Amino acid sequence: MRELENVRDNVLRIFDNDSWIQFVHEGLLPAYTSQEKQINIQESALSRHCAICRNINGCCFPKNNMPRYPLHPNIERNLGKKALFESWGYDTMNIQYLIYEITKQAKEGYESGNFILDKLDGYGQRISIVTELERKDKKEIVKFLTGCMVYPNGNIQLTTPYGGKVK
Repeated sequence: MRELENVRDNVLRIFDNDSWIQFVHEGLLPAYTSQEKQINIQESALSRHCAICRNINGCCFPKNNMPRYPLHPNIERNLGKKALFESWGYDTMNIQYLIYEITKQAKEGYESGNFILDKLDGYGQRISIVTELERKDKKEIVKFLTGCMVYPNGNIQLTTPYGGKVK
């Protein structure tokens, strides 16, 4: 038992060092298990916090070997998703419409085979689907990638409503 306490103390000493950084996202609980990470991925579709922010929260890295910052390089002008959708004329009153439309287009893209294979890991296969929305503030179509996770029997789950601009 004393041996485990020594290991814990050594690990805590590492993190209490200026050469390490801990990612902290206020208002989110850290995910301590793969099941909690999976729940975070699912809940991110209906949240203002993406799966990355949810699942990196509380994680520690040495400054010379940490995830690139900012964590959302694909977001236009590094806006958060909420600010990005607001820049297109959508606000919190439109969230149900956005969820419906993005989910509908994702399912249509998947069913027709129009998707891009993305990361494959222990959680499964991720795909990106081109999504189109008409801006509310002007007559213009915005095209962007929507991220989904593939599940058995032809089901997909939205993991990120905005995964980057289509070029």
